[in-house]
Amino acid sequence: MHVPLLQQEPAFHKEDMQNISEQDASISVSTDGRHSYKTKEGIEIISYVDTWPESRLREVAEELYRNRHGIEIEYLSRVEIYPGKEQSGNERVSASYDMELHEINIPVDLSGFLPADYRIKVPLEKGVIRIYRGEEKTEIEDLAIVLSHEYGHHFTFFHFDENFTSDKYKESTYYKVRRLYQYPEVNGEASYDERIHRWSIFEIAAEDYHQLLGSPTGKKTTRYLDISQKMGSPTYQRINTASREDYNAIPQENWNIPLASQVEGLYEYFISFLNEEPDATVMNMLSDPEDTDMPVLSYRVEEEFNFKRYIIEWNEAAAEDSEKPVYTLVAFDNENRLIPIKTVFPGEKTFAVVGTVTQIIDSYIYYYQDGLDRGSLDFRLYIQYPDGWVTASEDLTVNFN
Repeated sequence: MHVPLLQQEPAFHKEDMQNISEQDASISVSTDGRHSYKTKEGIEIISYVDTWPESRLREVAEELYRNRHGIEIEYLSRVEIYPGKEQSGNERVSASYDMELHEINIPVDLSGFLPADYRIKVPLEKGVIRIYRGEEKTEIEDLAIVLSHEYGHHFTFFHFDENFTSDKYKESTYYKVRRLYQYPEVNGEASYDERIHRWSIFEIAAEDYHQLLGSPTGKKTTRYLDISQKMGSPTYQRINTASREDYNAIPQENWNIPLASQVEGLYEYFISFLNEEPDATVMNMLSDPEDTDMPVLSYRVEEEFNFKRYIIEWNEAAAEDSEKPVYTLVAFDNENRLIPIKTVFPGEKTFAVVGTVTQIIDSYIYYYQDGLDRGSLDFRLYIQYPDGWVTASEDLTVNFN
């Protein structure tokens, strides 16, 4: 949709990210509290919060470049960090992406015909990423996931074909490769209504970028405890909760479609826009979509003192010791709400407990309940590898009645 005017190689490559130096960029602060940092490629990092003063904006630039990129990065104008909510006051908006029209001057050397300083003015669209509630995001890890997602918008709008629009999206190559024709809920709208937003093709594409090419910094692993691990605590949260920052529990906003890693041809489609070969390790993982080493969920029931506990178990994925994954068991209720159950790290036993567990202390029976053993739940296992690559098991339905 956005074709570069000059088909040159990117001036800044992924491997150059660590070479950002003070000589390559400029730092400034204005009288109105506006802090700014400009990379040598001209991308501005602007902050309006004291949490991110000019001395820390280089961190943001480095994190931006950790997202795998090609020539499209030269068409990103700036990243802005704001205090408080998005301008319209929408609580759900943590960041946004827009395109602005810029004008560049291209020198033309036709001695004898045109003045020596003659330039042609050419309009050019450039992207802008805006991050809100900057005062709450005190560490680079707090910014990483939204920065990666919004850069995913920049990447996909730049590279995907001319049909990647609100009215022609069903004709786009991405729609076909992602097999979104299987889901009638998919739309071409830009809305913050949750039911529309999670099915927007533009949001799904940005989430795919985050999974396949996004920075590892934005793929945080949160440890969740099941009810048996909470036993003995005088105060405990019965049901775990997750947010978008908990990548191992919510690797993508829409959990009703396959993960990006499990759509045949999708990784190759994304990597085709970069001047690099597909990762051999990733290609090996993608080579067999019917991989028999994929963990399979099963369950059994145990009863003690008339209390039932459900043991959800799985086999380990085949991997070298250095590549062993982290497992996160989640559940979905009949209202399609996601509930994190347990995180299992390498070396730990691969099971989780749901229901009621008991403990005997001084002839007294103490019991701890999560209240999840009612009706039915669909369980799914997310398998996250050290590099952030994530896959999912087939769902297991448990009817507690």
